[in-house]
Amino acid sequence: MIRTSLLLLCIALSTHGINAEEWTKLPDPVLTAAHDYEQNCVCEPLVMSDQGTNKYRMYYRSGWGTTAVGVAFSDDGKTWERYENNPITPPGDGLGGMQPWVTNDTSSSGFWYLFTTHPDWTSGVTIRRSTDGLTNWEVVENNLSSPDGVHTYFGNRVMWKEDDLWCLLQEVGDMKGGVWEIFLYTSKDLKDWAVRRNGKPYVELQRSANSMYGGPSFETFNGQVVGKNETGYYNLYYHAGSDGNLPTDIYRASSVDVVGGEWTVENGGEAILMHSGNENKFDYDQVADPSRINDMIFYDGDNNVNATCAIGMSKKKT
Repeated sequence: MIRTSLLLLCIALSTHGINAEEWTKLPDPVLTAAHDYEQNCVCEPLVMSDQGTNKYRMYYRSGWGTTAVGVAFSDDGKTWERYENNPITPPGDGLGGMQPWVTNDTSSSGFWYLFTTHPDWTSGVTIRRSTDGLTNWEVVENNLSSPDGVHTYFGNRVMWKEDDLWCLLQEVGDMKGGVWEIFLYTSKDLKDWAVRRNGKPYVELQRSANSMYGGPSFETFNGQVVGKNETGYYNLYYHAGSDGNLPTDIYRASSVDVVGGEWTVENGGEAILMHSGNENKFDYDQVADPSRINDMIFYDGDNNVNATCAIGMSKKKT
């Protein structure tokens, strides 16, 4: 009886993914600002396999006040070469280049979809589509708006498809005394979006009282986002603050139901990647916006004291 109970417990722990993940950060960033339009800032990475090649493709935000979306390619995840026609969205085009999220809808339309935040933060999200994920972006009109009339500042997001339904975990902030939180939206056509869960955020992801949580992300595979994995769980990577908005660290959570269920923060509720706390490091007070592919997590490392940000990488310990 005891032996059977232990076996069932081990199966449950393994299935749920509770076993702690250990990650090792590279000491230096893998991508830093190199052009005037990048304004000492490259951040908010999304890394995926580049279809038809043996390379990785990274989408990222460049710039502080005036933002644009850039692309880079790599053979190993450590050395990156920028796309020759960067940026793929013009700086100051009025559509925004913040918090880029890209997915390739190979199952039906064949389009690549790019989500970015409007420059004023409060006008929702710009959705664009392209046949190659690099050029000739066409705007898709949409009605994404505040989930509750209180959270009005849009941030990072992850979008994926289940059957014929588009799902969106969207970070939205309350800038009048509240914090950034994560909400769920769904749509059948990318135009008409409905907020789910009665407009309630996933408060169980919050790590400290009155502190932000955002930067939601799932793994990518062959250019597509993996929502529910083969074990029936959603495996979420995100960042959260320990005292208000800063500093932030990266966490992992799992759930079997993003609509009616709750998230369990794994690793005993502890961060899997932490800010350095060293003023001389690129990730002094923030590691954020994780993007996992294979045994790598790419992330946004910020030194907000020096107004710089760069993209770091970590490797999973075996």
